Amino acid sequence: MRAVLLAAGEGRRMRPLTDSTPKCLLEIADSSTVLDLAIENLRWAGIEEMVIVTGYRDDMVRRHVEKRYPRLEVAWVHNSMYSQTNNSYSLWLARDLVHNGFMLLDTDILFDRRILPMLLGLKHGDALAVRTAGGWAEEDMKVVIDKQGWVRTISKGIPVATASGESIGIEKFGGDFCAELFAELSRRIAEGHGANEFYEASFQAVIDRGLPLYGLDISPLDCVEIDTVEDYLYAQQLAASVRGRR
Repeated sequence: MRAVLLAAGEGRRMRPLTDSTPKCLLEIADSSTVLDLAIENLRWAGIEEMVIVTGYRDDMVRRHVEKRYPRLEVAWVHNSMYSQTNNSYSLWLARDLVHNGFMLLDTDILFDRRILPMLLGLKHGDALAVRTAGGWAEEDMKVVIDKQGWVRTISKGIPVATASGESIGIEKFGGDFCAELFAELSRRIAEGHGANEFYEASFQAVIDRGLPLYGLDISPLDCVEIDTVEDYLYAQQLAASVRGRR
């Protein structure tokens, strides 16, 4: 299985830290960046083939990975429209590089690596990691999950009070869901609105067509999405404990 890592964003909410450095290359612990920790976690879980979608400061990301991981098998994709598009477009650009399923990660999350084998070992072929403890905010990507664990709704627009949890930005997809997902992304982008959406809008459309997506509760394992300077400072504190469980 390949992993698709999305690393195209500008990290505008984290300026001035990201004025000259992409968010994924901000140092988080022991000279390691957020992207480094994601790559190391994936390799530990047995995933050696990766697709990295870049955008902002593309050259810096490529140089960093090629220098630090010279033997890593990476397929590079560049989103030249990173400043005008959202993560749905970045994911769509990787459509020719994954066919029989893949793991998807945002590269602005610090997470306990044990989440990966939990997802990979799940009997359900299509699943996303969900945090159901600790609370969530209006801007978080929230989910509603039924009693059997299936995702019914995924959207930032779900009211906080009715959400079952927060999607943390780590998913795995089998071949059927993969095909439907990229078909949906292609349709929405062709219609003109899809390039500026979150990819979860296409997840929802595929779910609505009858392909189930399981919500794996990864609580109480640690994870944090790094969107703000405050998130980054918290992630730095958390990184030592996350890396220490190895």
